[in-house]
Amino acid sequence: MEKILISGLGGGLDIVNALPLYFAAKNQGHEVVLASSRRRGIENLVRAQKVSPCSAWINGHTFRRGKNNGGRFAEARIAKLLNERILYLAREVEGNIDHIPLREEIKRLREEENIQRMFFVDGGGDSLVLRDGDAIDESEEQNPFEGGDAIVLEALANIPDIYLGVVAVGLDMNINKFQYNLAMLNEIQAYHGKIDLRDTQKENPLNHLFRYTETEKTQYLALARKILVLTRKDLGDQSKVVSHTAPSVYRAINGEFGRHRTYSGLGGDEREGIEIIPKYSEMHFFSAGKIHPLKEELNDYEPEFIDGNK
Repeated sequence: MEKILISGLGGGLDIVNALPLYFAAKNQGHEVVLASSRRRGIENLVRAQKVSPCSAWINGHTFRRGKNNGGRFAEARIAKLLNERILYLAREVEGNIDHIPLREEIKRLREEENIQRMFFVDGGGDSLVLRDGDAIDESEEQNPFEGGDAIVLEALANIPDIYLGVVAVGLDMNINKFQYNLAMLNEIQAYHGKIDLRDTQKENPLNHLFRYTETEKTQYLALARKILVLTRKDLGDQSKVVSHTAPSVYRAINGEFGRHRTYSGLGGDEREGIEIIPKYSEMHFFSAGKIHPLKEELNDYEPEFIDGNK
């Protein structure tokens, strides 16, 4: 058995998209650290335990400073429902977005906490935007080096044994560009296959680490229903959170295909809802440490070096 970190990648509700892996690893007997990457610094957290300049343990009583105590806070809700601490990983330190503190925290987790294997999960696919034009027009991020996903992937550059899980490809990324980028990553041995989170009978490329069965699927669906805004009535429930990708992933895993509202206002949702297709339940796995270097190569990007480290 191992100690494994499983985290949302870039914010939003990626932590919810990571829950199927959390339950699978937990049920297999691994010691699991559940985490979430967010933009805002840890100084905005109340009732949290600081770990490093960019990380803190949060619990079911943690809230964020600001209007209405920082609004709806999915991580605290999840911590309360699971009765577990969640590691909050901030991309902002002292008001500045910086991948270096996050990179140092990843190294600390490996060296001091003995967490050698990590999974970061992205919903929508924009983590695989490698060049301008890869994202769909409606995506919040078009530049492959900007946005939360890009910052975290830069922090993970060249670090081994870290997987990127990408689910619901097509919500944020051109599907044809994704297939092209997948082929490039496969050529450099950075693609590891996919799991269908809806059809638990299909092959699991990570079966050597954990199994994904109907048990884990049921656990995920039950918890997601307590967290996500899925209906107009849910908007009045302050314990539930609006998201673009997480409800779409939930519906695909639950077999609810066709058009559905997410109430996020993104991707044409306000007009006619999001078209949920079966492929949105597929999670693809990549070597996270190889993605940022490939971006640099494709875009002739000049990397920044600090103390000999990217």
